Amino acid sequence: MVSVTTAISPLKTVVVADDPALRRLLRENLQHRCGHEVLGEAVTATEMVRTALNLEPEVIVFDVRLRDGNGLEALRQIYQERPIAAVAIVEEQDQETVLQFLGEYQMTYLLKPVEPHQLEPAVLVAWARVNTCRRLQSENASLRQTLENRKLIERAKGVLMKRLKCSEDVAFRRLQRGAMNRRTTMAGLAQAVLNGVEVTRRIRAQLPKSQVLVYTSLDIETIVGRCVEAGAWGYVLKSEPLERLIEGVREVGLGRPYFSGVAAPTNKSASLLTNREQTVVQLIAEGQTNKTVARTLGISLKTVETHRFHVMEKLDLRTSAQLVRYAVRNGLVIA
Repeated sequence: MVSVTTAISPLKTVVVADDPALRRLLRENLQHRCGHEVLGEAVTATEMVRTALNLEPEVIVFDVRLRDGNGLEALRQIYQERPIAAVAIVEEQDQETVLQFLGEYQMTYLLKPVEPHQLEPAVLVAWARVNTCRRLQSENASLRQTLENRKLIERAKGVLMKRLKCSEDVAFRRLQRGAMNRRTTMAGLAQAVLNGVEVTRRIRAQLPKSQVLVYTSLDIETIVGRCVEAGAWGYVLKSEPLERLIEGVREVGLGRPYFSGVAAPTNKSASLLTNREQTVVQLIAEGQTNKTVARTLGISLKTVETHRFHVMEKLDLRTSAQLVRYAVRNGLVIA
């Protein structure tokens, strides 16, 4: 049930009628008896549409029978652009037609002849209905967004579960922790995880001769590695200066891989690394975590972490993106 209260700010209205006497009665009562503002008047159905769309009133009070057409059809045209509260003035024989519109539009109606005391309750009911409809639409939109966010998170969990060979709970906690660390929502992080990999894969599939440069805030070895696997030629962090992005576009455009990082690119040779360290770098650059690298090589997690620490120290690397860039430039993985 729609509740109506008279404790309401003056509403902006438009009056539509081809009968001058009816138009005057509506205007004077809306202004002086009800205290609302009349922005304008119209005489025809064509003018009704134009006036409502131009002046954007909150409520339109209109005669159904206009000289050039039906006011209800004009209301339908207005609704194609924006919902509006409406009060229809109708002949008794038009009631059945109006009743068909009540379920579709936020409106009320008054039978002719209109009594002045009837106008204010009709306007308030129409206004309450349109606000109720807007509230429900907002709630529905919020619910749809919540469902879409859940779908995103589920898909991102699937990506992490497949790549990390971990349980659903572990994948969820990684997303949750990553979102907290980056001060973003889980849905936002999930979208970022999916976008870089999926978009890269689609571009490479449809445009195999194109080079893809990923521009992202995610410095996560799993995502960097998956983008490389999907065919990315470069990876630039949003936290870095704009010059890095420009440099990346130029390098990738010339057919050269480009992976940025906070520190300057290392020029140290892969010969500094032992065979085991090179293997660890390769697997990490391909998107594996320390845990999955340990499982792949049959060594302990602590040993993998030690190898990784030594690699970063020997090569003066600080970020995961730099590690992947190093692996690409030294032929340990192919971009």
